[in-house]
Amino acid sequence: MKPSSGRLFVAYNDDVDLKPHLNDVEKIGEAESGESAREIADLLGAELCPVRDVREALRKLQHADAVFNLCEGVLGNPRYEMHFALGLEMLGIPFTGADPIATGLCSDKTLVKRLLASSGIAMRPGCVQVWQGRARRR
Repeated sequence: MKPSSGRLFVAYNDDVDLKPHLNDVEKIGEAESGESAREIADLLGAELCPVRDVREALRKLQHADAVFNLCEGVLGNPRYEMHFALGLEMLGIPFTGADPIATGLCSDKTLVKRLLASSGIAMRPGCVQVWQGRARRR
């Protein structure tokens, strides 16, 4: 383990029990994300910050010099990915990854297609796929 020069944290999701929609393979992926976070923290000499309660995590991270952000959503909801990054940004904590606005835009395929089309970039038409009773845009 290499010692870090400041307070470096690796933040990762610790909310698999809040994701009843995951299948068994996806749950394995969640477990592997936690293992990867531990490996990264060890390599960087960083502290781990499992994120379940966003307020608690942000309190823990408020004096961090930097955060290696592995969070993909919070509270079991992937649509909230931008919110954790926004909290870090609002507290002035440097973090890895895209800024909250870019993350939010990229999570809305319909909006991204409209923005690209309005800039004159040709877009293929999308479609709605119904899977297990839920509609998903493609």
